[in-house]
Amino acid sequence: MIQVRVDGGLFEAAKTAGAVATRSAAEQIRHWARIGREFENAAQVEAAEKAQHADRLEAFAQLRELDEGLEEPEYVETDPSIREITRRLNAALGETLVAALAYSDDPKASHGWATEDSLLPPRGAITRLAFAYAQWQKIAAAEGEQVARLWFVGDNPLLDNETPVNAIREGLLDEVGRAAQALVDDSFAG
Repeated sequence: MIQVRVDGGLFEAAKTAGAVATRSAAEQIRHWARIGREFENAAQVEAAEKAQHADRLEAFAQLRELDEGLEEPEYVETDPSIREITRRLNAALGETLVAALAYSDDPKASHGWATEDSLLPPRGAITRLAFAYAQWQKIAAAEGEQVARLWFVGDNPLLDNETPVNAIREGLLDEVGRAAQALVDDSFAG
């Protein structure tokens, strides 16, 4: 045991608080020290998590800036409309996956894009959505909707074991198009 000098005011406060909790003054000071240590540890963990979150937000903002800087027209005409495409993809893949492939950080964004009175998706997202829908139609027509759904979320060796959703999100449209065609042509072995 190590002896520590304690301020008289702290010792008196420990005696008073310890009496309520049936602890001696020394036990009360040890109790406060444990609470302080746990509080400090929790604060350090929270600070580290906040720093990691801030780093991720900064990285996402930089990627978003790059995405918005792509030279694309302000609006890409699609047939059917981008709202209808989004509705169909939401029904087939789910809103969260559709938002992910469109590179949105809001998992519910695609729900809004499908609604008539809401904003349209960002310009880069329109291209991704229209492309994803074309691949969906091609695979669902040849292999069925269940296979198409599984294909979109499964790791694909033709995409370096990425899922088509992630590959579309990253803008690897040519690669995804070739992988979809390989499945339809029955030249896909994975």
